[in-house]
Amino acid sequence: KMNNGNVEEFDGISLIVWTQDNKIKSLKEFGCNLHNYNPYRDSDIPVFREEKANWF
Repeated sequence: KMNNGNVEEFDGISLIVWTQDNKIKSLKEFGCNLHNYNPYRDSDIPVFREEKANWF
């Protein structure tokens, strides 16, 4: 929940590689919008929704 009251969520992971002394060597984060869809659901030609992509 954001300070302005908006609720946002996403599905994702953090991929962390640690050093021998427990420091972060590498950090990669992957996420996707929970409200995704299959543009090929109804045909071999993709149909995309007209919406702005959410960036995290």
